[in-house]
Amino acid sequence: GMLFELMCKLNLVSARNQLSVLQRRFYSTIRRGRMPASIIFLGTSAGAPTKKRNVTSHALRLEDHRTILIDCGEGTQQQLQRCQDIRPSRIEAILITHLHGDHVFGLQGLLASLSLHGRRESKMRIVGPQGLQRYLDATLGLSETFLSFQYELTELPTDTVTPLGEITEGVTATAYPLKHRVPSFGFLIEEPSKRGQFDVKKATALGVTNKRDFGVLSSGRDVTLPDGTVVRSADVLGESRRGRRHVLLGDTCDSDSMLACLQNDQDYVDVVVHEATLDASQTEKALEGGHSTTAMAAAFAIRMRARQLILTHFSGRYHSGSENDDECEDTVNANKAGKDASKDQNSKDEQVAQLTVADLGREAQERCPHIPVLVADDFSKFDIP
Repeated sequence: GMLFELMCKLNLVSARNQLSVLQRRFYSTIRRGRMPASIIFLGTSAGAPTKKRNVTSHALRLEDHRTILIDCGEGTQQQLQRCQDIRPSRIEAILITHLHGDHVFGLQGLLASLSLHGRRESKMRIVGPQGLQRYLDATLGLSETFLSFQYELTELPTDTVTPLGEITEGVTATAYPLKHRVPSFGFLIEEPSKRGQFDVKKATALGVTNKRDFGVLSSGRDVTLPDGTVVRSADVLGESRRGRRHVLLGDTCDSDSMLACLQNDQDYVDVVVHEATLDASQTEKALEGGHSTTAMAAAFAIRMRARQLILTHFSGRYHSGSENDDECEDTVNANKAGKDASKDQNSKDEQVAQLTVADLGREAQERCPHIPVLVADDFSKFDIP
């Protein structure tokens, strides 16, 4: 009996300690301001997977861990299982930039697995180019896959800017057409503006001592003190802060349609995620394939006045830079075996194959020195303040 009583006391102490930790985190958050969103990469290879990179998919994870998935190449569901930063059950929307296989072949498998693992009530928002509904109908229908949850699918008209409204509560998206070999889109995702930071000292000076009232005021509501004095939230909150704006692009050789999202000469976006399939010396090849080089991505980030630029979607010819890295070996051999390839072209291909993905990041950084350039690997997580 004494042992049981002692265990109960210890559990009570543990619970109190956990509550104390949560309270400290809460008040620390009030003082510090908003929590960061994150962009998490599940696949960063162009066209086909390499030994170290899966095909394209990345996720925008909001403060409360609600997640918006951008593209869903083959194997994305396995990447989600390996990723500790995303809960598949919190995926609220999937935005498909275009219908090339390296961006969409994993979609039906992911939906089937979410159903298999018990997704029921939460409705999924799916957005993509015209033909996406036909693709899902065919793959799910022919495989006799029946989903346990509903999804709402929006097909985007080609060559038109399409406001999508809320894709998850409070968060809006707009689709912009890009130039590629097939209809491709970039997405502007906008979080709601935030109330200003709560000033504890001001509230205390106005006579507020109850911590519960702190929470009421920080939520934007007024408080009436026991003596009848009304303390307005406007008097203890700082200026409201604009919500974060994320620009997440599909494959493109011309992203300029996205410039329309800038409202004036002072406007900016918090982050641009841009493909960098090829290095700066490969402009002609990039344009032929409807893709971008590092230089093109950097120039776009400058025009968007981006706070940071993240590069992804790298050709398999660029290795990751580790010792004995042979992930681009097949690409080099294929170039050598080209029927019409000249010796000069082979030499150029071999020089390109010596470049690393880190070299691509340095190329872009040299061209936009005032914008931080980040290079995505599979499972990279970048916080957006």
